[in-house]
Amino acid sequence: METCMREMTNALVALAGIAACGHPQESPTPRSSGTDCVAMATTIVKNMQAADTHAASEATREMLSNLKAVLANRCAEDRWSAAALACLGGASNDEQMRQCQYQHLTQEQKDKVERAILPIMQSVVSRGDSRTEIAAVTVKKYAFEAFPQWAAAHPDKACPERLADLDEYMSGSPTKDPWGRGYRMVCGANLPAGAKGLGVVSAGEDGKLDTADDIKSWDVPAEPQLGITGVDPDKGDAAGGTYVRILGTRFTADGPRSAKVYFGARQGLIVRFVSDRELIVEAPGGKPNETVDVLIVFDPGGQLKISGGFTFVEKH
Repeated sequence: METCMREMTNALVALAGIAACGHPQESPTPRSSGTDCVAMATTIVKNMQAADTHAASEATREMLSNLKAVLANRCAEDRWSAAALACLGGASNDEQMRQCQYQHLTQEQKDKVERAILPIMQSVVSRGDSRTEIAAVTVKKYAFEAFPQWAAAHPDKACPERLADLDEYMSGSPTKDPWGRGYRMVCGANLPAGAKGLGVVSAGEDGKLDTADDIKSWDVPAEPQLGITGVDPDKGDAAGGTYVRILGTRFTADGPRSAKVYFGARQGLIVRFVSDRELIVEAPGGKPNETVDVLIVFDPGGQLKISGGFTFVEKH
């Protein structure tokens, strides 16, 4: 059952968490009908059921029914494009859903669906272990994603006055822990050993700080170094314009940094740092069927390369 809840949570995060990924273009026409929206929502739910061996439980059926209704309603009311529905309906995993929403929904559409899905996310965490996972994700997001963005916008300040100052960088993530209590911030002189910059903690199930069930942003495994783990997609239009996700670790955790991305000898256009683990870039054009290295130059951080990481293809 714990694995089931983790899978459901991951899928909902894929649908809700994408609001952090702003896109420079508006959703294209033509728009979809209400019937199309219901069909898309039904397909997404069926894919989630296929991946979940516990989907026959009453609680899970109720959650999936609520999710289907929310998706169909937001799609119809916010007039999602036909391209968005076709992409989402064909997505077979969380990453593909994120990519579809990034490419085909406007920021306003993403914000609305995220706000609608967050209550469903909370309903998934009926088990204590799953609640702990949700809280762990949230405290790390505050410390390693929201705080670096806040720090970049406020270079004259070492610490926010209150944790709520970071909420605008949390992309709608719950500001209370799964037990309904607020998260606590530690910063400056009160920063505990092991924490860097800012620490965030949930008091856990018992509601008491400094007990064994506290969930702390700094109680994490040895932090990874700045690195690149992949390029998605690894093929793109030779004419240019393909949006590519550079995946890796520690993009923002050490503070603000800039980046340049080269596809062979040609430089791509940086769209934005999505998170500590994701950077969006618009690929340049290239020769059809040419495979090139992808070079990422971080400042600070140096150069990282994925050999043969991208292939230009000719679209017909």
